[in-house]
Amino acid sequence: MDEKEKFVKPYGDTKDDGIIQMSFTIPLSLPLSREVAKRVVREMGLVDENIVYEKDIYGFTFFIIYGKFNKYIDTSKIKIKVEETKKLDYFEIEKIMEEKLDKKIKIIACTLGTDAHTVGLDAIINAKG
Repeated sequence: MDEKEKFVKPYGDTKDDGIIQMSFTIPLSLPLSREVAKRVVREMGLVDENIVYEKDIYGFTFFIIYGKFNKYIDTSKIKIKVEETKKLDYFEIEKIMEEKLDKKIKIIACTLGTDAHTVGLDAIINAKG
């Protein structure tokens, strides 16, 4: 790992600007919800919060907010356990099911239409491709 990769932080427009975009809903109406939203962002440790969108919806307010994260994360201190798993194809899974399961599994499914989701679900259900 080179020195550039050791310390990182998120960026939105320019590298290392620390800008994070988030969206959430506060269960209050404006204007109180606006101040609550700002405090939520500050409690998360972000600064320079900028509300770019707010919509009052029947007593709830939806926000899109930008904030700045001023810290760097030291990636050299992160330990990740990588687990090796064998990817099984459809027929290997079928074989295991036949060997290990006592009962037959029945799958009932239906797709209607010709859009991409329907075609994709049909391919999965019928083990195509």
